[in-house]
Amino acid sequence: QGRDVISTSMVNPIVWFKFNEAADDTTFESISGLPLKVIGSKTYWRQGISGTALQFDDVITYLSFPASSAPKPQTAISLEAWVAIGAYPWNWCPIVQQCDDVPEELAGEGETGIGTSNSYGMIFKKEDDKGYFLGIDGHGHPGMKIRVGGNWEELSSDIHLERMNWYHITGTYDMHSGKIALFVNGKPAGEKKVANPGNIELTNKEILIGRGKKRRQTDPVRPSTFPDYYSFDGLYDEIKIYNLALTPIQVQQSFANYKINQQTMVSADMPPRVLPTGDKTDEFGAKYSALKYFDTWDNLFRFSKGADVAVSLGNNPCKFVFWRGVSYIPMIANEKNEWYSNEFNETWNKSGGQGCQEPMADKSSEYSHVRILENTPARVVVHWRFALPDVNHVLANYNETTSWSDWSDWYYYIYPDGVAAKKMQLWTNGERNHEWQESMVIFGPDQHPDNIIERTKTITMLAEDGNYKSYDWLTGPPDNVDNPRNSNIQLINLTGDYDPFTIATKFIGKTRVYAGDMTSYAAFCTWNHWPIAQMPSDGRYTSYPDRTSHSSISNVYFPIYKEDTTSNKPYYEKVLLEGMWNKKATELIPLSKSWTHAPTLINLKGAQGSYDASQRAYVLKVTGNSVSFTINASTQNPLYNLCFVLKNWDNKEDAKVSFKGNYKQGTVRDTDGTYTKVIFIENEGAEPIAISISK
Repeated sequence: QGRDVISTSMVNPIVWFKFNEAADDTTFESISGLPLKVIGSKTYWRQGISGTALQFDDVITYLSFPASSAPKPQTAISLEAWVAIGAYPWNWCPIVQQCDDVPEELAGEGETGIGTSNSYGMIFKKEDDKGYFLGIDGHGHPGMKIRVGGNWEELSSDIHLERMNWYHITGTYDMHSGKIALFVNGKPAGEKKVANPGNIELTNKEILIGRGKKRRQTDPVRPSTFPDYYSFDGLYDEIKIYNLALTPIQVQQSFANYKINQQTMVSADMPPRVLPTGDKTDEFGAKYSALKYFDTWDNLFRFSKGADVAVSLGNNPCKFVFWRGVSYIPMIANEKNEWYSNEFNETWNKSGGQGCQEPMADKSSEYSHVRILENTPARVVVHWRFALPDVNHVLANYNETTSWSDWSDWYYYIYPDGVAAKKMQLWTNGERNHEWQESMVIFGPDQHPDNIIERTKTITMLAEDGNYKSYDWLTGPPDNVDNPRNSNIQLINLTGDYDPFTIATKFIGKTRVYAGDMTSYAAFCTWNHWPIAQMPSDGRYTSYPDRTSHSSISNVYFPIYKEDTTSNKPYYEKVLLEGMWNKKATELIPLSKSWTHAPTLINLKGAQGSYDASQRAYVLKVTGNSVSFTINASTQNPLYNLCFVLKNWDNKEDAKVSFKGNYKQGTVRDTDGTYTKVIFIENEGAEPIAISISK
């Protein structure tokens, strides 16, 4: 449903896109009556300034008006539009243009050109195009470009456009005054005298709305940032072209003609953008779903209704999330929807790849998927499988003979107490230099790192002997995080009640602190080339909280758990514990010790087996109708909740558990077709406990 239509213009344009169709995939240029197909995955009609407006999706949406019907202004031109930004463009993006779109070109050694303070030394030759352009740059500044007097003249305004607000943007050129002028909401926003006033030098290309030529993203971190097409992210309405230069009074009158109040100006019709965690539930368990972010992004891809997995933790308000929007990289979200990840396997520049080779580079989840292996009241097991491509789809350590490359199988054993044991297997016959962990906080639009991550006690490192030390980020990253020397527990302090923790059998060497990519944006290194983004870049500095982004805080290093270097299936494997924690940091120590120094089972009858740290469970093969044992807990080998996996149980009915305390159980099919009983026991302490389980 649109607003009231304003059918008159203060000055008659020669081209007028009204976008008032409000249905289907076609819009019409109102002067000529020519139809234009809306290019994109789906057409989005929103409430506009006059009638309805079109929303563009940041990736593929655009309009093309044929060159044969394009006007040919000679001595003067005005370009006018109403615009609302969803996220700032990756670089200059046209509102409307008719340009040759000369390819972007890097300057050679000794050549001068244009660049930015964060351009990683990439200096571009100055554009030398033909035609005209009205658009918005990567930092939200409107600008006009035009070819006159043999020069490609450019004018950029100092005015910064706020997101989700409507703006009236006008650019003019007049040969007689020799000036380019910009106006925002009817007021002057910049002016430039061109070098050689003359007629407009036009091109025979089509008029494009919402998308221009391939460009690299602004503010790259490293050279592995490549040019690509992209479209505007936001709303366009009432785009007009005039064959004269509107005067300042006429621009002001055109703005006033739409009679837009302040409330309308600051409330553009775009859905909110909140990182999705799925339906709220008080039950423990995993669920397949299609998590919804915002429609222009969701509809870029074809996914099934069960494409994503969310794991609820019962009374614990946190969730584990495996979502295609983050390339299925596993996330933990706390009660304030603050997202955290311990990252993934990553390597660099292998088999012809350029830059980082990692699941983060798998922008549209072509090499990654998740599936639920177990889903019972006693535990959830989720399997995440991924390859290691770069942003150009070059797979790490690709073998021409076998057609295999680096792939990883990660298994998450998630328990009702909110703790996950993580078994990480990386299959590779390449150099074993992969990264395994990165402490990473993920932000949705309008979430700023300094409002999500605490600046005091940002990291607390703990050892099982009780020693610990906290580190602040008050004035930026600390010089190092190296104490206590024997630490194996890390806790990251977020503003929510629940904070992410990471536990290894031990940490090796010093914890790395992210400090090399600092900008004035935040106290933490922050980038927005991932998640969500579809641009081919493995590093882009964040300048505004307009897109999903992430901050990396630290790397911890820990030992190999298992490996095979000699067979035809070489791999290496590591294990971690992770979750969210709302208690004192030191209370993580009993949990850690119960995993790294799990109590043994004594007097075991009716079964054989032992503790498997990769599952955080005692895995036993049953030989009779009942199993009994004593958990030999002590101060050095404490209990902190327990799981028993009873293979070959061969009975779907609930087991009878003799034990003083709460427990949960479930039954799953094993790969050989037999039943396996899974029992989770809630108990903490340092005293031996006898347990018997029978059919």
